[in-house]
Amino acid sequence: MERVELDKFVMSRRSFMKLVGMGGLAAFTLEVLGKHLTGGATLPKFAISQEISGIIPNCPFLPYEKVEVQERMINNLRLWEASCARVFLDYKFEEKLGEYKGNLLDQIAATSRLIPLTVDLFDAYHALHSSTPSSPYLVLKNGRDIYEKQYAIFTDTEVRKALLRRVRVAVTELKDEQGIIAWGLANELNLRKPQHMLLAKAQGRTLREVHTDLFEEMIEEILSIDHKRPITIGVDDPNLIDEKRLDKFKHHVVNTIHVYPGSLHDRIISTYQNGESERILPLICQEVGFSRSMFNTGISVPTEPEYDEITSVFFEQTFSKLFPYIFAFGPWRISAQGDSHSDGFEIEPIRHPRSISVIRDIKSEILTNLVASRVS
Repeated sequence: MERVELDKFVMSRRSFMKLVGMGGLAAFTLEVLGKHLTGGATLPKFAISQEISGIIPNCPFLPYEKVEVQERMINNLRLWEASCARVFLDYKFEEKLGEYKGNLLDQIAATSRLIPLTVDLFDAYHALHSSTPSSPYLVLKNGRDIYEKQYAIFTDTEVRKALLRRVRVAVTELKDEQGIIAWGLANELNLRKPQHMLLAKAQGRTLREVHTDLFEEMIEEILSIDHKRPITIGVDDPNLIDEKRLDKFKHHVVNTIHVYPGSLHDRIISTYQNGESERILPLICQEVGFSRSMFNTGISVPTEPEYDEITSVFFEQTFSKLFPYIFAFGPWRISAQGDSHSDGFEIEPIRHPRSISVIRDIKSEILTNLVASRVS
């Protein structure tokens, strides 16, 4: 086994990974997920578009970068042998509810002529996951707490109409761009906190039902305009939707999972162990990443070669636990010199050659498996 040497520490790569971030729960969750994705059943065959198979790096703000930075990022994507790039319709598109900035759609369209894109139509980070939530979709009257406002995105009639209108405007405007190969409903448009669960329970519902209700409407809205392109869900936990209810869309819709050290939840384990989640939709690992900020155990890993080593191991371990159940792998986040977005996950081919090698091997395995998994 290869070994990692860091100043005072010499240990196996596997031991080092567990020490610096995987954590017992995350490692165990990945192991259980790999064994129980189908509830013990035989893996079904799926119809999934080759365009959204293989390697789909995350470059959420690629369309909005300066031209010279965008060119470097696109070159990096090609070096990674990416199938396409995943981008977001930025929050600036709708800073006031129902008021759209069409120039952002123009920027996405222009970028899609340079490299194929899958476009997430809403980024829920600011509304649902930021430590200081803010969004025009948090519109309930004063006096309601933030959890009720977040929950209302899924349940309030007027808010849902506004979200569907946003989807309709964006898809209608971009549907003729051949370089856009898939739509994403949203980035992590999912509720996860106990307060959200209590709000659902008070209505006699589960969060899975709440999510699926909204996603079903969003899918129908997109398909009423564009029947050709596949649609990714964008949730971080594939258990957050009821796949049986979306069975009618199974030739269009792809479920998602996002994997970061320690981020997988107990509900993934229990659901798959109990065989409660029937696997109907194909699954992609839409996000997978290891942040530099996770080196918080007293071990300093300041150099890029060391970060490359750890990231590549995390990619390897994650893929080995999810394969052959996933049909795409999305590293978070491909960057370039001058990139305006900084989150500690930046990966570049010139600085991270081992990660490139691992990603290429993963692509080869995914595409080989895809051929065997197509519906006959």
